Amino acid sequence: MSKTLIRHITKDFWLPSILRDGVIRKEGSNFGTASAKQQFRMIGRFVWFTEIGYQSMDVRPVSFEFFAEDIKAIRWTHIVRSLKKKLSRTYAQALNQSAIDIGDDPEKWWVRKHSVSISKATRIVDASGQEIHFDR
Repeated sequence: MSKTLIRHITKDFWLPSILRDGVIRKEGSNFGTASAKQQFRMIGRFVWFTEIGYQSMDVRPVSFEFFAEDIKAIRWTHIVRSLKKKLSRTYAQALNQSAIDIGDDPEKWWVRKHSVSISKATRIVDASGQEIHFDR
């Protein structure tokens, strides 16, 4: 059975701190806007991944590649189905629709409820496709 390659895509601004700490932390660990805090209350906080490459970003992205099975990532669609509160499900559906409207595909999203060690990454790639070497 083949493994599913997933990517955590972030701004290159965060690369030095991720490499220094050796982990990718849940969203909101280093900042939190009012809208983000509302999202955390509605659907939870996660480390997000996608099976898709870069979508349109207004910054230089960096991609950490993992196999979903190796880091025990969960499909986002499973999380949405498990939400108990109607308001939380509605919020998640609105998030999904917003993504679809800009050409993304929530069916290809994965999450983890906990930080993930970058030592489990198969590779790290910058916006130009160059591999970034790091100590595991």
